[in-house]
Amino acid sequence: MERAAFIRSLRLPRTTSQGDRSDYIPVRRGAIEPFAHLRPQFRGVDSAKARRLLAAAAPFNPSKAEPLGRALEVRDLTALRSEAYARICHPLQGISRRSGDWEYQTWRDVLGDIPITAESSLRDLLPGEQAKEFEIEPLIGSLGPKLAPTLADLIQKELTESNAFFYFWEGLGGLRGASGAQLYSGPLRVVHSLHPYPDALFESPTLWWSPKETWFIATHTDATSSYLGGPRALVRNLLAHPAVEAQEASTTTVVDDWTAIPR
Repeated sequence: MERAAFIRSLRLPRTTSQGDRSDYIPVRRGAIEPFAHLRPQFRGVDSAKARRLLAAAAPFNPSKAEPLGRALEVRDLTALRSEAYARICHPLQGISRRSGDWEYQTWRDVLGDIPITAESSLRDLLPGEQAKEFEIEPLIGSLGPKLAPTLADLIQKELTESNAFFYFWEGLGGLRGASGAQLYSGPLRVVHSLHPYPDALFESPTLWWSPKETWFIATHTDATSSYLGGPRALVRNLLAHPAVEAQEASTTTVVDDWTAIPR
């Protein structure tokens, strides 16, 4: 199917900044802490240690960020640094007019042979009217329940690391009822079931990284993509992975903010 025809076949309901369906209404949580059902494997980091870790990693906080006077770049998402970097495109989403089913598609499915680089803006790549009408859009601010586990498995295989820190910005909609910033530690395999509550949708970490600081994955809440930093071999294998759409990036790569005014 040609690109324009595929785009016309999709009708997208309004979504939250985390890429969740807006018609999903979370139940009243009361005093239940997020991810309590994943204990003891997945636990909150004590406050003193969390302050130290977050001070060192410095994840981007949209509610406290000072104006930069320039476009947001990968280096602004975290203070962590690596040998190499990659942009990871979030899946596109929509409801098919043909079947009525919810569908995830790759950027390549929609864009065809249009070149995609680390700084390509999805808004600029999509046909103008379709982008304005939001008939399709990426999982904004979220890797999604399929791509995130794929990345976790790749990291565990390539680096033989099994644990990580997971930071969730306090403004994420799926963490309603949580008090303050949320920092957790646990095995990478938990990413396969990273739901803050048993009946909730997948919640993508704002920043997750190695206790050895050998790799990180950062996701801005309004971005169409996430950004990985790690050893060159990890980035090389990520770029070659058949289930991942990624491009080589750098610390000065501009973050593709879906809420930015189209150029």
